[in-house]
Amino acid sequence: MATINPATVSDGETIDASDLNNPINTIANEINGNLDNANISASASIEETKLAAGAGMGAWTDYTPTWTAATTNPSIGNGYIGGSYIQIGKTVFFKISVQASTTTSAGSGAYSFGLPVTAADTGYWDTTASVQPPINLGIAFMRNAGIASYWGYSFIDPATDPDVCGVQVGNEATAMATISNSAPFAFANGDNIRIEGSYQAA
Repeated sequence: MATINPATVSDGETIDASDLNNPINTIANEINGNLDNANISASASIEETKLAAGAGMGAWTDYTPTWTAATTNPSIGNGYIGGSYIQIGKTVFFKISVQASTTTSAGSGAYSFGLPVTAADTGYWDTTASVQPPINLGIAFMRNAGIASYWGYSFIDPATDPDVCGVQVGNEATAMATISNSAPFAFANGDNIRIEGSYQAA
């Protein structure tokens, strides 16, 4: 917003037209179409119809999630790992994709995937409990190429590690379990993992 600096005068002093016109013109310019985000109070209530299309949303941001395992970390090799996210206020929406290829090393142990923004240590069902259950972030999908597909959910325990999520999947023939290099199948060339969800940022 333009800074308005009206001239101050003393008693008996002659006032030029510019002393009045300049600040008045500045105010008129702001009112007549030049209001923007910098002009509006954080407490202002703006109707959605007054906002430009997509205002406050913007494009999703790409990021490369970390991919770790409980015993030996995997390596993506010539496969693919990527993610994208958008943060609106304190709410983060994210997607993660992993595609194994010929030189991908599956590591050893339960998998964890890096979140784009640190999660808040809140949102538990029972804040008085000494041991808290993980928080469900969203859906997850894992495919054993050409053999079977598994559906489940992504989860986080922000009190333990607010920067990563785990995944549990299963299907009609396999009980839900945390995914790893060997569960629910041996993760190898052609297999993939998809994760998406939302959570509260710290």
